[in-house]
Amino acid sequence: MPTSSEMSRASESLQAVARKLAISSETVKVHRKHLYSKLGIKSQSELFALFLQAQRG
Repeated sequence: MPTSSEMSRASESLQAVARKLAISSETVKVHRKHLYSKLGIKSQSELFALFLQAQRG
């Protein structure tokens, strides 16, 4: 379970992405949810692990 600090950082990151793309943070959440679903993951840490695994070959 993420800590409140991790949730806060994720929220800030989410808002930064939304600002850069000129879309709402809710839209970013929906796209992230769909991406995670397609990859079969549930968290950002799983996304990082998947990325590192792909980098290793």
